Amino acid sequence: MPAFGSALVEPGPNRFRGINIPIVQAGVIEGRVVRAAAGAARPEGVGGVVLVLTSARTGAVQRFTSFTDGGFYAMGIKPGDYQLAIDPRTLAALLATAVPLRFTLSPSPAGMGASGLELRLTPKP
Repeated sequence: MPAFGSALVEPGPNRFRGINIPIVQAGVIEGRVVRAAAGAARPEGVGGVVLVLTSARTGAVQRFTSFTDGGFYAMGIKPGDYQLAIDPRTLAALLATAVPLRFTLSPSPAGMGASGLELRLTPKP
């Protein structure tokens, strides 16, 4: 993934120029949005939940939606510290609360990512 959004290079006529483009390893996050189901042994997945991923360093926000089984993933996430939360409007519509998750993505020889993230919906009292 490029380290910056765009660049402009204007070489002169009949000339060439080498360009070094910084590349940043990007990662993937994946997990599930769940809520306790009455009488169920395991929590059930909740689809259609809008998730908000916020970079602690830049404040950049990325939004995505959970699948019908509650699963979610996001690709192209740069290294750094993040907070993953459920959109407040979604929480209001579901009459629920959820504790945001904080995590760090760091490059490693095996790649970069965070899996098994779980956001748990709790009914409002």
